[in-house]
Amino acid sequence: MQAYFRMVNVEIFKLKRSFIWLIIIIAPLAMILNGSSNFIRFQDMLTKGDDAAWLKLYVQIVIWFGILLYPMSIGVLSILISRTEHAENSWKYLLALPFHRSTIYLAKLTNLMLLTGISILFLSFGIYLSGEIIGVQGSVPYTLIFGNTLVGWVASWPIISIQLWLSIRFSGIGIPMGISAITAIIGVIVTNSQYAKLYIWSYPALSMLPKGEGFDTFSSLSIMVISSILFIIFTVVSISDFKKRDIQ
Repeated sequence: MQAYFRMVNVEIFKLKRSFIWLIIIIAPLAMILNGSSNFIRFQDMLTKGDDAAWLKLYVQIVIWFGILLYPMSIGVLSILISRTEHAENSWKYLLALPFHRSTIYLAKLTNLMLLTGISILFLSFGIYLSGEIIGVQGSVPYTLIFGNTLVGWVASWPIISIQLWLSIRFSGIGIPMGISAITAIIGVIVTNSQYAKLYIWSYPALSMLPKGEGFDTFSSLSIMVISSILFIIFTVVSISDFKKRDIQ
């Protein structure tokens, strides 16, 4: 366990001077600004009373973040986390350290989960602050703003596991980024269909969006259980592949 935390600290140190910290706020910030602008512009049409105002603001901000930008940002962050080793051809030096390969992989996975978690927190607080700044009327739905987004983060765990494996498995950015973009774009179509629950790239949006907004939704418990199980399966398979593969 001590070796694991040491390796996590090593990974964090490598990222301190990178642009990755800026990237984790770009997607949520873009959606906060865009969603707030749409809400202000169409407020009279979107809301039919104070109780609906916060809900509509939340949906305007979250909908495209959950469906498209968040899954794609996971792909970008995954690439950046493994990019140092690929770009500098330093896998052999990293793997020569007195750490098990599983420890190295889990440290990278932990950092990716932390980064995406920070991005989700930024989104949640951004929704709340934008509502206060705009002057949205009615009681603040804290459970929706902070609870649904948290479940959305858990729902993204299988995607995180898959994208990290792709980014480590392939030295170039083309394949992992291409798969990230294609799966996210497909999610735009699938998320609003009857097949959404079968498509893991739709899970963040399904769990973030509230019921009654035109999308089929999961219960919080169901999405967390299913996502956790898939995450464990994908991670075990990925670590097994990482341990036996000759990475250059």
